[in-house]
Amino acid sequence: MHKSLRRRGRWKKRYFFVCFVCLFWFVSLTSVCLLSLQERERREVAEMRKRMVHQAQPIREYQPFVVKPSNKTLTEPASPMIGHKRKQSIVS
Repeated sequence: MHKSLRRRGRWKKRYFFVCFVCLFWFVSLTSVCLLSLQERERREVAEMRKRMVHQAQPIREYQPFVVKPSNKTLTEPASPMIGHKRKQSIVS
């Protein structure tokens, strides 16, 4: 410790002054960090809201559908014969 600070308790004043300056610097730094954090969160929320808005997609253009005639004959409908099958399984 310097001789001039030892006399008359000046070192206490100097120590408290340095502590006060450090504390002031720390508080100002943390407040700046908090402000930047809040600002960043606000920006992120704004960006998320912007992305969540539905945007219509353009209608896709496809080749027109052309119906071609077929050479196959129409299918003949047939009964499922549910009751008939059951009767056959019981009889046999």
